[in-house]
Amino acid sequence: MRAGTAAGRTRAMQGATRIVIALALTALSLSTANAATPFLPAKERDWPFVANLEGQCSGVLIAPRLLLYAAHCGAFKSVTLLVRGKRWVHRIERCEAYPSARLEGGNDIAFCVLARGAFRVMELPQVIPPSADEIVGAGTRVVVVGFGETQIADTTRPPGLKQQVEMTIGRARGGEVELQPHSGAVCRGDSGAPVFAISSRRAWKLIGIVSYTLEPDCTLAPAYMTRLDHFLGWIQSASGISLSVARRESRKPSR
Repeated sequence: MRAGTAAGRTRAMQGATRIVIALALTALSLSTANAATPFLPAKERDWPFVANLEGQCSGVLIAPRLLLYAAHCGAFKSVTLLVRGKRWVHRIERCEAYPSARLEGGNDIAFCVLARGAFRVMELPQVIPPSADEIVGAGTRVVVVGFGETQIADTTRPPGLKQQVEMTIGRARGGEVELQPHSGAVCRGDSGAPVFAISSRRAWKLIGIVSYTLEPDCTLAPAYMTRLDHFLGWIQSASGISLSVARRESRKPSR
């Protein structure tokens, strides 16, 4: 994964300057490294449906040919998954972003349809049912899984390392939900990373996609996700792929 500065923009908010950092990696100049965020390596057998998008963003496979990620990451030509100890690279047929998708809009979501082929993931995540507010309520513990950095310009760890971190749901505003640091936080390359919560049936549910953070240096700062349940209808209609919300449970990660 290439390290670099993330795209950012500022806006005035309640009399203060708010820095919005997109978590996609670019090939620009490097920033000063901070202390590593405690983002734990995930075993390759865990979360086999979490994807690396050309070393720039993360994503998640929710159907055999349907991948979700953050719209601000742009479009991609291939996707890499780690399945049963093997690295699979598969061609993407097309990508499409939600109409008028933007950072801080609560709609920073896109999908890619994979080309037909022999690639197959045996295990897929459960997708949150529409309007399941009990799962995304404030205080809910969640797990984020992505391929982002642990610190800026970190050259000590191997590229393309799948990692996981625990966070806690904070305030929600429309389709945008705040994620508060718990055991760690997200960093560059984690845009599009899936966010999982445990439902009342002890099943891991995919509830959102990481969009951005307010800090550029992998610090323990809040991040923001796009709620998935607000966009299930559009995803199915635009992709032409029907989803089942009653998916098989995904394996809980090893601690």
